[in-house]
Amino acid sequence: MKNNYIVIDAGGTNIKLGLITDGNLIKSTSISSFSENGLVNRLSEISKITKDWLQSQKVDGIGLAFAGIVDFDKACVISVNDKFKDTTNFNFTNWAFSALNCPIVMENDARAALIGEWKYGAGRSSDNVVMLTLGTGIGGSAVINGKILRGSHYQAGCLLGHFTIDYLGKKCNCGNIGCVETVASTWALPEIVKGATEFKLSSLATEVVIDFETIFRLANKGDILALKIREQCLKTWAVATVNAIHAYDPEIVVLGGGVMKSGDVIIKYIKRYIDQFAWTPWGKVELKIADLENDAALWGMYHLLNEKFNNYKYDKLC
Repeated sequence: MKNNYIVIDAGGTNIKLGLITDGNLIKSTSISSFSENGLVNRLSEISKITKDWLQSQKVDGIGLAFAGIVDFDKACVISVNDKFKDTTNFNFTNWAFSALNCPIVMENDARAALIGEWKYGAGRSSDNVVMLTLGTGIGGSAVINGKILRGSHYQAGCLLGHFTIDYLGKKCNCGNIGCVETVASTWALPEIVKGATEFKLSSLATEVVIDFETIFRLANKGDILALKIREQCLKTWAVATVNAIHAYDPEIVVLGGGVMKSGDVIIKYIKRYIDQFAWTPWGKVELKIADLENDAALWGMYHLLNEKFNNYKYDKLC
C-alpha cells in the first residue's frame, strides 16, 4: 500500500517541505520561515503546497521537525527560544486533522536530523552516534546503544548549542551565559564581527550580509578579522564536539548544517582537535560530514512516521 508522507523541517530561517512516497523523496521545496512572526500563520501555505502536490490523493501523515523542545509523545511544543513563539499553546494534532485529515508526528529538528543520518546517512554503520548541526543556531542530538536520547522532559542531548563554553561571556538569547551559540553561530556573527576592533579596517565592513559563507570566503583571501573569527568558530565547534564526545560516548560524530559548505576545512580542524583532546581510551571517534545535507531532518521524520504510524496516540491536551 502506497504511503504519502509530508515531512517538514521548520528552521529559524527557512521551512523545508518534502513529499516522501514509498521511500522516495518525490517533491521538495523551501519557504521563508519569518520565525519572528510565528509558525501558525505559515501553516495555511504548508497546507496549500501539500494539496497542490497530492491533488486528490490522501495524506497518510505529517512529520514536523521543529526548532524547539518538543513533546514527541503528545506532538506538541514545550518551549521555544526567540522564534516561533506562537507554537507553545497551539494544537498541531487538531490542525493536521482539520487541514489535511491525517495524523502528525513532531520532533526536535536537531534530533530529527540525527535520526535521518543514523538510519539513512553518515551514521548508519553504528548505534552510538552524535550529530552537531552548525548554522543559524547550533543543535545536537545523540543515539546511545540504538536508542534516541530524549530524557524525561524531551530536552536530553538537543541543547548542545546551549552548553556553557565561557562563563564570563555574553548572555545568550536562551538566558544562559556564554553558550556555544554566543561564540559561533550565524545569529551571533554580526555582533561579534562589528564589535571587533579590526572591523573598520576589514573587508567585512563593506559586506551587506555577514554569515559564515562571508567569513570563510574572506578568510581564504587573507582578511585578518575574517581569519580571527574563523579560528574562533572552528575552535568553539571543536570544543563543543569534545564536550559531546565526553557526554555521550559515540563511535561516530556527524557534522551537518549550512556551515558545512566549508566542510573540508572544518572536518580537518575538528579531527585534529578531538584526536588531541578527547578522552577516548578505547580508540578514536570517527568524524563525518552529513550525507543527507539539508534533507536530513526530512528523512528523520519519515523514519519516525514509519515507526509510529500504526500505534500513534493523540493527546488533545496539547
